[in-house]
Parts: sequence; structure tokens; C-alpha cells
Amino acid sequence: MGRLIGLVVVLALVGGGAMTLYNLYVYEVVSPVPLSWTHSPAEVELAELLRTREALTQRLASARRVGSASGLAVITQENPGAEIEAELAALDRRIAAVRAELAAGR
Repeated sequence: MGRLIGLVVVLALVGGGAMTLYNLYVYEVVSPVPLSWTHSPAEVELAELLRTREALTQRLASARRVGSASGLAVITQENPGAEIEAELAALDRRIAAVRAELAAGR
């Protein structure tokens, strides 16, 4: 009986550790339980939208970099990253809507 209890405790610790690592990697939140248990769907969506925005910002910065291996300027399109800027604008509107929803207490 003692071994069974020990096994259950070890499995619970491993599961909690795995969930903590997942939450840390995906949402940058340290929590041993799924966020859907402790946060509203809007809060989880906001965390996902903010992570998506960060990735788009990095893509935009990468698109705007000009240079080559030799250090000479490379000819690029006139407005590099224009489509990413449009995506960012739409994403910012959605983030503002979710924040307003959370502020309203829904």
C-alpha cells in the first residue's frame, strides 16, 4: 500500500512538473495546473494573442533588416513587412477588444 501511495505521489509530481513546463513555455506563466482551470477563456486568449503579437513583431523586425554577408546594403522592396504591419494592426484591435472585455468583467 505504501508503494502505491508513493507511486501516486511521484506521478502527481511528474504531471505537475510537466504542466508547469508547458505553461512556462506556451504562456510564460508558472502554474502546475492547466490555465483553463484557473483563468477565464478571455484571459487565456489574451495570453495567446500577446504571444502571437510578439512573434509578429520579431518577423517585422527581421523583414526590415537590410544587409548582407559582406556588409553592403541589399536592394529590397519599398516597404518591407507591409503585410505583417497589417496583421499587427488587426491583432492589436483584437487585443484591445479582449482587454476591454476583461475590464468589463466578462
